[in-house]
Amino acid sequence: MNFRIIDSIGNSFLMNAYKRSLQKRPVITKSLTGTVVFFLGDSLAQKIENRGYDPKRTLMMCTIGTFIVVPQIHFWFKFLDKTFTKPGWAGAIPKVIVDQLTFGPYLFVCNMTSVQLFHQGFNFNIQQWQDKMKKDFFPVLQKAWMIWPLTNCILFRFVHPDFRILISNLVSVGWNCILSTVSNKAFLKNKQQIENVPSISTTMV
Repeated sequence: MNFRIIDSIGNSFLMNAYKRSLQKRPVITKSLTGTVVFFLGDSLAQKIENRGYDPKRTLMMCTIGTFIVVPQIHFWFKFLDKTFTKPGWAGAIPKVIVDQLTFGPYLFVCNMTSVQLFHQGFNFNIQQWQDKMKKDFFPVLQKAWMIWPLTNCILFRFVHPDFRILISNLVSVGWNCILSTVSNKAFLKNKQQIENVPSISTTMV
């Protein structure tokens, strides 16, 4: 397999430190990298939404990314590498197809469900979840298919397995911005409606 893209980055101090951390603690290292990505993605989303910054929401998205999303991607990529072992495009293309038709849609549902669980806890509204899936699933999936097939073609064909999540994180900043907005949209509306309700003191004047 051709890894020239990663090799061209060079042996910088940060890259060597990252390599050492990957060898000792691969899942933790990738998860912490994902924390930064989800932080940037949600911060950018909130900036675009222009509703004021909510640090609790950013903490929630970082928690989902660190402990739920990134570890699953790590083990999924390992599964693909063990399942499709042919070199070159003969191995890369099947990985992309399987990834986009199975794991990609699942990960979106996983993200959306996690956000709702964080917001509602034991009061999880199944009907709201179903309505949100019906409304947002295919539109978001269409956006994903405009970005990730090409990205993953590059990752599976040219990038060493240890560095795929790191490289994909560069794309994920923008993607997580989209995902954060879509996942939190319904809860933003509910919050805004509550804020617009006049207080008791106002109604009594």
